[in-house]
Amino acid sequence: MSPARTEPPGIGSITALAFVVVLVPAILIAAILSAFGASLAVACMVGLLFAFMGMGFYPKVLKRLGWLPGPPGSRP
Repeated sequence: MSPARTEPPGIGSITALAFVVVLVPAILIAAILSAFGASLAVACMVGLLFAFMGMGFYPKVLKRLGWLPGPPGSRP
């Protein structure tokens, strides 16, 4: 029985994670606000705000998953 191989994730995994962390919440927030009667401009701007917040949290998610070097709480 061979030991388990620990390889870094492929670029497809990282891209899919970025899609889930950044785009999906932004689109959902914009769609929900638009469904509740917010104007399209307001819904899109709030969705964009959530996308920026997702981009800020993305490196932390990568560190917690072990895809970036360093302890989870350290800053570069």
